[in-house]
Formats: sequence, structure tokens, C-alpha cells
Amino acid sequence: MDSLEAFSGTYAEQLVNRAQQRKVPISGTFELTPVCNMRCRMCYIQHTPKREELQPYEFWADVLEQAMAQGLLFPLLTGGEPLLYPEFDRLYERLAGMPLHLCLNTNATLLTRERVAFLAKHPPRRINISLYGASDETYARLCGNPNGFTQVMHAFDLLKEYDISFRVHSVLVPENAADYQGIVDICSRYRVPMGSANYMFPSYRKEEACVQAHDRLTPKELAEHSLLHLRSHYRGREKEYRLYVEQRCAAFERPELFSLYGSNEVACRAGSCVFWVDWRGHVSGCGMHNQGGVDLHTTPFEQAWKTIVEDTRRIRLSEKCRFCKYRCICQNCAAAAFCETGAMDGTPEYLCAYCEEYARLLLAERSRIREG
Repeated sequence: MDSLEAFSGTYAEQLVNRAQQRKVPISGTFELTPVCNMRCRMCYIQHTPKREELQPYEFWADVLEQAMAQGLLFPLLTGGEPLLYPEFDRLYERLAGMPLHLCLNTNATLLTRERVAFLAKHPPRRINISLYGASDETYARLCGNPNGFTQVMHAFDLLKEYDISFRVHSVLVPENAADYQGIVDICSRYRVPMGSANYMFPSYRKEEACVQAHDRLTPKELAEHSLLHLRSHYRGREKEYRLYVEQRCAAFERPELFSLYGSNEVACRAGSCVFWVDWRGHVSGCGMHNQGGVDLHTTPFEQAWKTIVEDTRRIRLSEKCRFCKYRCICQNCAAAAFCETGAMDGTPEYLCAYCEEYARLLLAERSRIREG
């Protein structure tokens, strides 16, 4: 989850698009700590550093000031679990007093009444909450926390009570795929928006001692859940749903209609108006692969950002991806290619298989809609 989600169709989206054109670092993720109170099997970042290895408050405050001078408007505090950062309260209060649209990522298990009341004094623009299942049994199996679901539901009640905006993000893996409808129902009951990440990046950034064996959905299962989520997303908006399916299928048959067809440059915002500072103090365009990071202990943010922009301009995806007719539904990016293949211009066969299956399902869905 990043700080720019849910901007579609708003003035803020126009602002971000202009920042992307001008290469202004308008959005930044600040990874305060890799430490977490849960041990999720699919986590991409688990580390167990000593406290003295974490960056002090003064480092983060200085980096944020430098980034603001270059155009930062949408900071996101993340982890690990950012509430475990030793100086979280002090840093949060500092940011809350600045002209910024602050967001927070959390698993919500530590959002006690005391913590929520603290946040309510200066509410963030939004809290992004990862919801990993619809029962304590799932949380025990997937996250190693047998009370996790109960804790998160309590947090939902508190956030509603204190009128703090939040958004739910689900992650689907074999261990919790059966909980999907339950998660949808929970979001409906609390009337909060829901996003879903079906594609799981390989755990490139985990330290070896924290790596656990885990499966991800097969390409076929991933495609089936993608269609399921698409239907859920457009529920009650049948006309929009039909239009979306028609447009995607038209792009399979005439791929030149899709704007990115024929280009293998980086299409996302990473490295053009978005950056990520990891817990070691290195800034890069994207935190999923963390390649090409610049050490902010030795390099001013302004200079580091220029380096990131130039490095991003040189990145190219694979030639197979460039002219693929499924480009309009593919989740491949430089980070996915690197994590899957070890090279940003590599071809991620897992995603290729997913796209073929998802395209087949969308074409069948189009036929069903037309006939019905």
C-alpha cells in the first residue's frame, strides 16, 4: 500500500500526474523499522535488527525536511510494524504539525484505545490496514498470532468510534484464500474501501534467518481470484463492469490500443515522483526490490533523488513484455521482474502464465455478459 491509493478521479491525482511529469518527489514511503509483532509467512521484509541499528528520530526528521524542500506532500509511515519504532510518537507528532497529507500502514493489532486516542489528536489522512483473514484461526496459521483477528476487529471499532479514516488491504495466499468473501463482508459491514494484492512478490528482502517456506497461489488460482475481486470491486456498478471487461478484451485483440504497448520503460511512479527510504537509511525508487539505493547518511536527499530519477530512466523491461498482447492486465514491473528472475529485464514466467489464464477468463466473462 502506498500513500497515493484512492486518488483516482480527484484533484490530487492531477497534482501527482504533474509531479510525475516534472520528476518531483511528491510521495515517499518511510520504512521506520523491519520489526513486527507478527511472523506472517508471506512477509517480504522480516529482519531482527538491534535497536541501535535503527535510524534515530533526528535522522528521519532531517530526511523528511529535505524531502519536503524537494516537493514531498504525501508521506507514508510503514514497517515492519511502524508502531514498534521506538520513537514513533515523537516522529508522528512532528509530522502531524507539518503541511503534509500523512498516511500510516499498520497490521492494526497494536491499535489499543490509548494508541487510537493518541492518533485522534492529529488524525492521519488515512490509515492503511492489512487484513490477513476473517478468523483467529487464519491469523494463527498464517501470521503466528492466534488473537490477531480479534485484535484487528477491536481496532476497527475504535477507529470508527474516534472517526479516523482507514482503508483495508487484503493479501491472498493459499493459507487464507478461503477467507476472501469473509474479508469482503467485513469491509462492507464497516463501510471501508478494500484493496487486494493477489500477486505476491518473492521474498527478496528477507534476511535468511527469517525466511519461511510458503506457497503462493498458482497462476490459475491467481487469475480466478483476480476475477473474483474484480466482480466484488464493481458490485452494484454493472455498466462500469461491462465497460471494463469490454475494454480489456479489446486490448487483447488490438494490443496497440493500450498506451503502454510497444514500450518497455518503467510505467509506474517509482523513481519518477515516488521514493522509498528503507530502515537502513537508503533511498530508492521502490522498496520491493531496493536496488540502486543511495545512502542518505552521506548524500543529501536532493542529490540522491536526481540519481534515482536518472537510474530509473535507464531501466528497461524485457522485449517479450514490450510487445505482449496481455500488457494491459500484467502486473509485471521492474521490481517484479527482478524479484522473479534476478534481472529487471528478465521475463517473469509466473506472471506470463497468470496473464494467459486471466485473459481467458475475461474473454469468457465478456461472452457471458454479451449473451446475458
